[in-house]
Amino acid sequence: RLMSQTYELIIIGAGVAGSSLAYQLVHQNVENILLLDAGEIGRGTKSTYTIPPPQPVFETETSYSPYISGTALPPEASTAKMMVTLFPSTAQEFLRHHGESGVKSYLDLSRKGLSIQKSLAKSLFPGRLDIMHELGSVLVAEKDSVAELRREYALYHKLGLNVRYLDHQEVEGLHGPSANFEGGILFPDDAIINSPAYSRALVDAVRGPHLRVIENSSRMEAIEDTPEGVVVKLADGTRYH
Repeated sequence: RLMSQTYELIIIGAGVAGSSLAYQLVHQNVENILLLDAGEIGRGTKSTYTIPPPQPVFETETSYSPYISGTALPPEASTAKMMVTLFPSTAQEFLRHHGESGVKSYLDLSRKGLSIQKSLAKSLFPGRLDIMHELGSVLVAEKDSVAELRREYALYHKLGLNVRYLDHQEVEGLHGPSANFEGGILFPDDAIINSPAYSRALVDAVRGPHLRVIENSSRMEAIEDTPEGVVVKLADGTRYH
């Protein structure tokens, strides 16, 4: 018999985003939450799936072997960046579309989110530099785009972001002369985190009566909005409401 369950909220994917959401919701006293992941949280899966129609991203692609939902990464990329400057476009394009107040709101929310994640990581893994390392990050530019980089720095500085401009010599000291970078912006508050271990720790901290966790679930096939609420359908026919 196919399983059918009703929940207050369903989270699909237990990567950093899904695990963080589950953690925060439980601490906000939200009850009856379901967290689904197609792999093992913090370990992922390498199951191969055929790319669904209408067509693959690249013409030569017919299948892919992902680590599902970002819960685990290959050894050469076992960390994820925790950054405050991830605009969905260039800073100047974002400014043109949303204005200075929009940029400020975006950066304020990003900084708050970064601060929350770093505090959580420190509380879950005190003193563990192998889990989180506050190295900062550097946005660099070659000679033909250094003027745009300076405009971006001026914008961040005006809005009160903790940044420092790096000249050619400073950037060369970081990347070496062969990198051919002319300038950079240092974001000292940025960090890197071991995302698989972090995701697992977040879920383990709140797993219990308010949060049901299903790992190695069937792949999600559809989400439907019905008069009775949202229905999540999995490939094996299981339905969650």
